Amino acid sequence: MPNIELSDIDAQIAKLQELRKIVADPQIAALLNQVLASKNGAPAVTEGKANRKGSFIAKIEEICRAFGSQTFTIQNVIEAYLAKGYTFKAQNQSVATYTAMKRLVKAKRLELDHKGGGGSNPDYYRVSARVSGKESET
Repeated sequence: MPNIELSDIDAQIAKLQELRKIVADPQIAALLNQVLASKNGAPAVTEGKANRKGSFIAKIEEICRAFGSQTFTIQNVIEAYLAKGYTFKAQNQSVATYTAMKRLVKAKRLELDHKGGGGSNPDYYRVSARVSGKESET
């Protein structure tokens, strides 16, 4: 049996007791989980963050539906979102809106009407015919 130094064990016990004090605070524990998850390559999405993301996407869909059968751009959606009194938590409103609309297109809730090519030629979207209650024309 190898020689075990009691001072090494005592040092580890002291560190574990310090860690116990730290994680006893729920906010610190949540932050620690996020840091450890991101270090291990896992996405650090908490339940609250996931709910906020879903809520934001639902609000964006609500705004898009208000356009009815008209086509609209990301900028139109941003302006309508702000006009309803909503605020963006994201640093870049365009990126947040684009990402939400991209998810809605993937879920077939929105359709890309025509691609504009970027810059002063924006993409135009419309509510999916299945979502708006209309039959798609074939």
